[in-house]
Amino acid sequence: MASQPIRAGFQTVIPYLSVKGATSLVGYLESVFGAKRTFTAESGKHFEVQIGDCKVMIGEVGDGSAKTGQLFMYVPDTEAGCRTACGAN
Repeated sequence: MASQPIRAGFQTVIPYLSVKGATSLVGYLESVFGAKRTFTAESGKHFEVQIGDCKVMIGEVGDGSAKTGQLFMYVPDTEAGCRTACGAN
């Protein structure tokens, strides 16, 4: 049986915020936007929260400086997606 390309409970594109003070951000999202924490890594440096019908991943930056966010995208065929992306101009 083929595996599902999208993790259960996740949308196709997931924002990943890399910030200093990730735990504080999660608390803020919980108190202000009613976010529900759905995952906390044992390291305490990676979190996943649910806000409405969307998941957001949040990670603590290692060097202490804020980074830009990333977007994770689930695609049904990684190899085909890479070929298409590499061929696009």
